[in-house]
Amino acid sequence: VREAGGRLQPQRLVYRAGSPQVAGNITVNTEGSLQVLVMPTELQGRPHHRLDAWVRATFAAACGMRGDTLVVSKDGEMARVDRMPSMAPVQAQAALDSLLQLCRQARRRPLPFGPKTSFAIFDAGRRGVDEADRALKAWQQQNKVPGEGDGASAQLAWRDLDPFTVDRMDEWRRLAAEVFGPVEDWFAQTTTVSRYGVDRG
Repeated sequence: VREAGGRLQPQRLVYRAGSPQVAGNITVNTEGSLQVLVMPTELQGRPHHRLDAWVRATFAAACGMRGDTLVVSKDGEMARVDRMPSMAPVQAQAALDSLLQLCRQARRRPLPFGPKTSFAIFDAGRRGVDEADRALKAWQQQNKVPGEGDGASAQLAWRDLDPFTVDRMDEWRRLAAEVFGPVEDWFAQTTTVSRYGVDRG
């Protein structure tokens, strides 16, 4: 509330240009010029939460919201407030349409995409390290911690199929870049506004 300059209020938005239509609520300041996202988790090193924040900001921009986005998240024991620049509506609409297209494809066949595994592949490609090795570490159980492939939906979708054949690995790479390229470009523009709380680190 302090960083937004006053009271926050919900606003209902509907994206009608895509198929299917998407409706949802966002939180804005009184003037409606700043969207505020409260993510009750750390975003660094958590690609699925970063993707969530980006999707919400993209949805708002695709619906015509022209303000910046204020992202409130955890940073250890502290709260961190970052400001992200507004997205051009045309760019946001193209990104949202692409995501909706992927959702339609995923209804017809198992789609080689999972936020953690896809980011591991995307990040490995940027760093020039073994993509398949990073993918398997995100997909499979490590040190008794379940992997993304251990979830019920992944088990059902891939029941008798190998998600990491050569052809599917190529599709993992393509989809990972298609989704996480814009996410990382958006987060690269982060301006840290402030941090609140006691830093115990």
